[in-house]
Amino acid sequence: MLAQRVARLEADMSEIKSALVRLDAKFDKLDAKFDGKLGEMDGRLNGKLGAIEGRLSGIEGRIGSVEGRFNQVPTIWGMLGIVATLLIGIAGLMFTGKYFQR
Repeated sequence: MLAQRVARLEADMSEIKSALVRLDAKFDKLDAKFDGKLGEMDGRLNGKLGAIEGRLSGIEGRIGSVEGRFNQVPTIWGMLGIVATLLIGIAGLMFTGKYFQR
């Protein structure tokens, strides 16, 4: 009785071994496919990342030019100084014009 059980187990083990061999071969094929796909995806992603980096460098350049323009805009104190100078100049012209009308 024990010999029959061992014989059945050995037969089952040989079936399991053959199934494992087939699975191993299929896993090897899947591994090769995944390696190919990963290489392809890596190439595409590198291309897209390069394009994104190019766009970002363009945006950085634009931001730099905008910052330069903002640095050229006078501050409130500068504007007040310009307005005060203009008002004093206009008042001086009016005073001079009134003086020569006499």
